Amino acid sequence: MRREIQLKQPLLDWLRRTGRIREDTIILWELSWQGRRIDLATLTRSGRLTAYELKLNGSKRAFLQASYNSASFDRSYVVTASRPVERNMAAAREATIGIILISKSDNPQLIAPCGMQAPNPLLRNRLLRKIRSRVSTHV
Repeated sequence: MRREIQLKQPLLDWLRRTGRIREDTIILWELSWQGRRIDLATLTRSGRLTAYELKLNGSKRAFLQASYNSASFDRSYVVTASRPVERNMAAAREATIGIILISKSDNPQLIAPCGMQAPNPLLRNRLLRKIRSRVSTHV
């Protein structure tokens, strides 16, 4: 059985290959935010904040976490190794949550696009400050 950590490298490779992240993108794993841990958070040079929740299967919880992330992030994705059931796919579309499927071949595919969300400006600004301060303490 694969562990969720095994989704990391295929996801990062795909994000680079598709231009979603570059060398100057801030990448944070296991970011503590609002009493939860976000599996992967990215901040691009243009200021776009994106959250990724990784789950091998049983993605219902990941969709719930992704919906919480929508309050602070511009985009929110669920990254999974198993195709979600149709009701979860429909809920993701309605909530503008994207879905990235990483199959056994480790070849990620975007199976549901992510629309731009309208996060709460106060939460988003607090999150930006937190990310920037965390990065500055690691340099």
